[in-house]
Amino acid sequence: MNASPKRVQKAKAVWVPPGQAVTVGKLVLPDGMLYFGKGLRALNGLRAPEPALIDPSLPHRKWAFGRAGSPLEGSVAYRDLSAEARGAYLEWLAGGRSAPDVHPVYPLLSFYGIERRVLYDVSDVPYAEIVALLAEVERLLKTYPAHAQFRYAAAHFVALVRLLIGDFRPEAFEPFLELAGHRSRLVWEIGPALLAAAGQPLSPALAFALWNGWGQGRRTSPAFRCPEEVRNLFGIRYREILPAGIRLQQKRTLLTVRYHPASPSLPPPFVLRTRIPEVRHSREQMEQLQRVADRVFSDLAPYSRWIRQGGTPTSPAALAILPPELARGWESEESRRLVRWIEKMLAGEGCAVLRREDVVRHWPVEKPRRLDRRAFEEFATFLARSGYGMEPEPRLGGTVPERGFFLFRLPDPEAGWTWLPSPAYTTAVLVLQLAVAVATADGPAGPQQEEHLLAHVMEAAHLEPVERTRLQIRLAWLLAETQSLAGCRERCSLLAESQRRAVARFLITVAGADGHVSPGEIRQLKKVYRLLGRDPQAIYADVHTIAAGSSLPVDTVAGASLDLGQVEDKLAETEHVSALLEEIFKDDEPAAPTAGALSGLDAAHAALLHELAARTTWDRAELDRRAAALGLFPDGALETLNEAAFARCGAPLLEGEETIELDAVVLEVMLT
Repeated sequence: MNASPKRVQKAKAVWVPPGQAVTVGKLVLPDGMLYFGKGLRALNGLRAPEPALIDPSLPHRKWAFGRAGSPLEGSVAYRDLSAEARGAYLEWLAGGRSAPDVHPVYPLLSFYGIERRVLYDVSDVPYAEIVALLAEVERLLKTYPAHAQFRYAAAHFVALVRLLIGDFRPEAFEPFLELAGHRSRLVWEIGPALLAAAGQPLSPALAFALWNGWGQGRRTSPAFRCPEEVRNLFGIRYREILPAGIRLQQKRTLLTVRYHPASPSLPPPFVLRTRIPEVRHSREQMEQLQRVADRVFSDLAPYSRWIRQGGTPTSPAALAILPPELARGWESEESRRLVRWIEKMLAGEGCAVLRREDVVRHWPVEKPRRLDRRAFEEFATFLARSGYGMEPEPRLGGTVPERGFFLFRLPDPEAGWTWLPSPAYTTAVLVLQLAVAVATADGPAGPQQEEHLLAHVMEAAHLEPVERTRLQIRLAWLLAETQSLAGCRERCSLLAESQRRAVARFLITVAGADGHVSPGEIRQLKKVYRLLGRDPQAIYADVHTIAAGSSLPVDTVAGASLDLGQVEDKLAETEHVSALLEEIFKDDEPAAPTAGALSGLDAAHAALLHELAARTTWDRAELDRRAAALGLFPDGALETLNEAAFARCGAPLLEGEETIELDAVVLEVMLT
């Protein structure tokens, strides 16, 4: 309960304890925790007045523009404030030191008094009062975390005083050590020592602080261009790469803490000898932390380049190239504006057509009115992270459509963050592209052919809901655009022989779904047969085999129309078509990696690794095509290979932008 306010005009300076009120003019300062009166000197030997002392004889006036108040430039003492600034400071104290809009000097000035009381009047201060003053500084830290100078000083003070009162709980220190900043020596001395004493490994924040203070640590451009993102991602990767954490060994010597007071009136340093053992770290442990940092730098390299090139760090394009763990939940007004435009385009429907020029107008690009492949891929990533999809999916290779693409809403928005094409989906897309090319050889496909295409492929591929939606949209785009067989050869080459045979026979059923195969469809089938590595003249025998269930050749003049009226029922049998498709999708995993592939890579990434091992330099566009042919997002595939390289060698395998270079030494280790 507060004591009655008292007026002090010429009293000697006193400390006003917590809960005791004083008045200055018409203002009541109810909470105490301040030096009040006249004649209190600094302790630094310079005989200057104490900067935190509130001298009631000094004039103060109400600040005309509200609570903000502005002290004189460079002022750090109550006596040096203008009368208006003193009035604003006193109003802040009278209001409970909680007003949100105050000059940063005010919490700092209040803190100066508490700092002096706890550290240099300590023999006269009851334990309960120290605890109350510590709680007040912690409250101020939570109230004014954006005031950098105050935050840094007060966080160090909290860490020191907790040691002073014997509170060695690591969890009590962690929030305030983070507020003090990872560059602080106090942080990576006290924190690791407390965790080691408690038998706990380094926390992510303290692991980063320890690495950051290591003089031999290696840094690349992201460390300087985007340090906040580096720190945040380091904590995530630390838990992934070192799930058991790092445990430091205790020494026999006890930790001595040297604290440099924030107040200019106090003599530095304040030395506290603790009962906590110091800790040591090994070279091996620091190299483990360096491996985490290297992975972080690799993951943030595209974002760092974006900043170097003058890109806005909060733009939708930046969101698209940030690692998903940092991008999730992040948005800016520009990204919200882009989402509103997307919703306007969809107009409440599940699907809409977007033209290339629409994207150029709304998506940030380096050169005006130009949307290159990389920018298009970034747009697709932004869509996926915002709950939308596009077909064709530019991250899976192929040409960027000139006329436009289909935009659609994902059935599960969260799936956009984690979706990678399954082998079955990649195969289904190839089958649909080949089938549409055949079905539309003589004109638009009829409803019967369209239904025949989608229903059977969907059923046989056993796709997840997000991929079923994508495949349906992909078919709509394939039927709306004039289709060619460009880009199919490489993907066809990845099919097993049994799959190629089944694809060829399925395409004949597509061509013959209306009861006959026209000369145009025959010509298109021959092209497909060549892509599949089959003899084009085998088409006729395959037709006979499908229709009659035999392998007898059919004597037909090349190029003539095949009348399938007599076998129309056979072609329409669901069981027959399903059997063909099941044969296609039963072996839809990429070929298993050969011996020597790095353990931990799945089949598709191992296959890509072996392809890239053919030479040490690759054009980025060609590398993207090879990754896409394996059903991989190129950017994600490169990150996966580098992640595996870090895990095995502590260094990246792939580096570069337009030209990608492989580290020959790392490659040799990965293939061993």
